[in-house]
Amino acid sequence: MNHFASMETLSYLHKKYKDKIIEFLQGYFEPYYEINTEDPRIIFTSGRYEYKNKGYDTMIEALCKTQQSPQKRREQK
Repeated sequence: MNHFASMETLSYLHKKYKDKIIEFLQGYFEPYYEINTEDPRIIFTSGRYEYKNKGYDTMIEALCKTQQSPQKRREQK
């Protein structure tokens, strides 16, 4: 168990790097988009740009459907 970091260390590192990521996102996107820094939903992927293999196409479709009105969703069925 000595080679695993403690929960306190992991919690500290999580907060530290999350803050750095939010800082980057604000600098990069905030001139153009509103960024929710209080409760961000951040998704990372790695590898080649083949989002269908990773299921991101399904996730993007689902996010689009949640943004539509209930009336429009019924019409699409």
